[in-house]
Amino acid sequence: MPRLWNISACSLLALGLVAASVSPAHAAGAPDYEEAVSFAPPDGKNAGYAIDLAGDVAASTRVRGTSVDVMEHVGPGRDDWLTTTITAPVTGKGFGTALTLDDDGDRLFVGSPQGATVHVYERAAAGKWPLTATLTPPDIAQTSEFKNFGEALAYDDERLVIGVPNADVNGRFAAGFAFVVDLSSGEWDALIPPEPIVSSITGQSVAIDGDRVAVSAVQNRFNGGVQIGGVYLWDLASGDDPLFTSQPDTDPKVCLTSGSGGPAFGMSLEFEGELLYVGSPIEIDYAADQPEVGCTIAEVEAGRTTQGAVYVLDAQLQQVGAKIVPATKTLSFGYSIEIEGGTLFISGKDLATGEGEVQLAELSTIDTTSAGDENNRMTFPHAQTLRTADATSAPGLGQQIYGQGIHASGDRVLVNASRTVGAAHLFAPAVIPAAASIDAHEIEYGQSAELTARLTPGTVDLAGGSATFSVDGDKLPGAPIGSDATLVRAPAPALLPVGEYAIHVTNLRDRLDRDVEATSTASILTVVAAPTRVRVDDTAAGDSLSGTVSGAHGTVPTGEVTIDVDGEPVGTAALDDGRFTWDVPETLRARDDVAFAIRYTGDRNHLASAADITGNDTAPSPDRTPADPATPLTPAGDTDLAASGAEISMGLAVASALLLVGGVLAARAIARRRQERDA
Repeated sequence: MPRLWNISACSLLALGLVAASVSPAHAAGAPDYEEAVSFAPPDGKNAGYAIDLAGDVAASTRVRGTSVDVMEHVGPGRDDWLTTTITAPVTGKGFGTALTLDDDGDRLFVGSPQGATVHVYERAAAGKWPLTATLTPPDIAQTSEFKNFGEALAYDDERLVIGVPNADVNGRFAAGFAFVVDLSSGEWDALIPPEPIVSSITGQSVAIDGDRVAVSAVQNRFNGGVQIGGVYLWDLASGDDPLFTSQPDTDPKVCLTSGSGGPAFGMSLEFEGELLYVGSPIEIDYAADQPEVGCTIAEVEAGRTTQGAVYVLDAQLQQVGAKIVPATKTLSFGYSIEIEGGTLFISGKDLATGEGEVQLAELSTIDTTSAGDENNRMTFPHAQTLRTADATSAPGLGQQIYGQGIHASGDRVLVNASRTVGAAHLFAPAVIPAAASIDAHEIEYGQSAELTARLTPGTVDLAGGSATFSVDGDKLPGAPIGSDATLVRAPAPALLPVGEYAIHVTNLRDRLDRDVEATSTASILTVVAAPTRVRVDDTAAGDSLSGTVSGAHGTVPTGEVTIDVDGEPVGTAALDDGRFTWDVPETLRARDDVAFAIRYTGDRNHLASAADITGNDTAPSPDRTPADPATPLTPAGDTDLAASGAEISMGLAVASALLLVGGVLAARAIARRRQERDA
């Protein structure tokens, strides 16, 4: 491609630290991330300059040159992290400029490039990270000094790659190289190109995946002039010379300068299968017809010129598909790259707000077979954007200029925000609150029943936890949640008076008895009056009438009964623990045609009922089949309540008719008995 440069591009490069606002859509396979924890030491200085994450262990520079922090996730909560501060064995040597964890998070490697050492710390127990080794470079023929040894580190399967970017190699100033250390055998291999490139600072960024090692040469120059960057690729198994590529020339509209700077192709490196993703964060791509127009700040502000790109290279370092460019008004795109679980994370900076961000997309949405647009570009199909709410950290989020700004492990993502104080921000899947939906219930007074709530766990495991119901604000004892975590039941309060009661699930707790964020949809518990039954003792030969009024479900009615003769009330008797006794007046004792009937009129919680002196029911309570409390019911409205009242009125009318018929039959029976006695 034609290499173009002009003076305007120099100004553009100065804008390299700025970020992009994006719509909050969601990647199909990636979780919906949110900021979970901020590791921001109050005494930090360039905190977060270097970071790494492996499982439940995170590491971050605390005070560059003096200390690093190791954070271990020791509890079930998202913020249950134990922080251990490791102090440099020797200060002033750049301790913490680079760091990496092994695959299990049990060893931490910390570079001190000004001291040409890498310190190794191993976890002995939670919060215990003793120094177990110090790595120093072995003597090699190609150089006698190892300037900035340990400024870049990468680990994979007992191999540690150590960048030495500013070393003079074979007399070539700042040509740089890298070491590979086999930690199992202790063997060191120097990765030195056959023809080291002067001032290329080879080894500024490194990556390893099995036998493949990628090493950047970010200051490699095009024909010895313009800095365009480059990448070496070694195959450790073959022992062959490395492959090398400069920034691909497939895009005809790239702004370049004749001075220092350049696109920094190779600043970030990330393997994914057979492919290598390479960041070119200072590259400036324009769309205008002429570079004199396209390579200007005005074009960047207008959204027609962007900064930064990511290239995808195959095993032969050939470009695959179109290069990935950011959305408009995004700068510094690609300083850091991370791939985890099929998701690609790329750092950037929003031109409008000046805040850093991390854009992410599923790899499956990136078509590596497409040549892209007429300039061989493909806009990054980002589906989420990670930002921090910390105004102090926001400008520096993800802006580690040596490719160390993003590290992901499992479903967590650690992003640096190195500024004067600095921090590291941990993102995790957003917590989806649990939800409880309560069934409506209708029960009779005194009826045993269970309240039922249907649970949607969200992102929290509720199995083995508990739920607390409340009825009209009164909390019930916690009810256990079963292993399926979709249903929970609690006994309804006993002997609730007739009425309607609001039911809520006021609290959910997990198996470790921790509160769980949840929403609850309220419902109604309706208590209706219980049926009753009047029974009359055998008092045909006595001077009094006695009996009982019993309620369903073992309840005890209150109030009084009314004694009717020939359908007319002649007296009342109070209920005492459900029993009544009424002395028959002399005037009625003498009559041989009296028909007695006992009528209970009900109370707040009991329905009316009646019986004659033979103990036969003449008007029992309506036979109502209680509603199944586990079946959702819609609370009755005014229309339903009116219908219930009509049914009760009809029941009383039927009862009165039965009393009249019963009275006639009773009178005839008494008269016949008296005739038999007198005879």
